[in-house]
Amino acid sequence: MIRIDWHCLCGDGLSSHVDRPEGPECHGHCQKTDHDCAGRGYRPIDQTRRTPAISAIFAAARQHFLPRAFTCDLSTDYQTLLDYDGRFVWVLRQSGTELYRLDDVTPEALDYSIAAYRYWTGEGRSRGDLDEQRVYVWDGESLQEHSAEEALFILRDTRHTLDPLNAGRS
Repeated sequence: MIRIDWHCLCGDGLSSHVDRPEGPECHGHCQKTDHDCAGRGYRPIDQTRRTPAISAIFAAARQHFLPRAFTCDLSTDYQTLLDYDGRFVWVLRQSGTELYRLDDVTPEALDYSIAAYRYWTGEGRSRGDLDEQRVYVWDGESLQEHSAEEALFILRDTRHTLDPLNAGRS
């Protein structure tokens, strides 16, 4: 069973909130923003909606008992997928998740995604530095496990489709 560290309505995780005899406090990034907790304490986001993509990533996480740390990444993925029904590459790691959108993104955003993906899946790092991970691609209908190399090809191919003249940079 995986316990998800759901975000508060302020945008910070449960770990940023503490209860004191004087009242609840938030020590997160929300302070002095439009989302400031202002002493109201931890108020978890609504987590009852399930799109097919959300259900699929949660099923994969349960199946592999991942992530074991940084489970708030699942909360971030949940919030991202509530209003996004496009394709994506999703990396499920022992220490969190990574989600890379493939639709409705700019070439620059995909350049960043490719660089981040290559880092998180271990390009240039020793195997000992990598934690357990699984790579998936959501094609708009189903979540399929892929090798890290296959998913990188999909990211690069998507980048090439957006801007064929400059796709070789990634």
